[in-house]
Amino acid sequence: SDVYKRQPFVTDYKIPENTSPAEAAFLLSRDVGPQELISTIFSLYLRGYLNIENINNQIFFVKKADYENDPALFSYEKFILNKIFLMTNINIMVETGIVYKAENFPDKVHSELVLKDLGEWTDLFKSKLLESMREEKPILKKYAFETKPVFLISSVIYLLGITLIPQIAAPEIRGWFIVENVLSASIYAFLSFMPILPLTRYGKEVFARILGF
Repeated sequence: SDVYKRQPFVTDYKIPENTSPAEAAFLLSRDVGPQELISTIFSLYLRGYLNIENINNQIFFVKKADYENDPALFSYEKFILNKIFLMTNINIMVETGIVYKAENFPDKVHSELVLKDLGEWTDLFKSKLLESMREEKPILKKYAFETKPVFLISSVIYLLGITLIPQIAAPEIRGWFIVENVLSASIYAFLSFMPILPLTRYGKEVFARILGF
């Protein structure tokens, strides 16, 4: 690919500076799973936004800093912190019927209450991460579609091939060949405009450094 041809591999022994574990994992796998959410929580822990305490063999997340207006945080990181310290308390109010003000939300939250529905908010975390990688870094180009010339050319060839079918196929099988060509042309046209989340120039540099890591 262009990334391999244009970017030298630089051997390194740490994730490139200013690249989060979630960003690095997405660039390598082009997907996001629960492990990326967990890695983001630990990144926030290492940066002093929360603490992780073991109390009587039970794990608690403890809020250590106000983050709402912190310019050093990206939107997907604020999403994680809100999930831990805001949404968990809202869920408790919904389940118990006990209403209390946001300023009275506890700064210590049991990890089970946060992680019990981890899989359900992975997709939302992914959308926040992709939005950040387009708007806040930016690592990804802002448009989601990029033409793949090989597939597009193949689609055109199959469509042009329909005009030749009457000359090369017997009447009883012409219909079958036409249907086959139309289907093939449609599939290649679809593939030529599939969303592939193309990288910016900066994104390609980051990706090359991650490969070196």
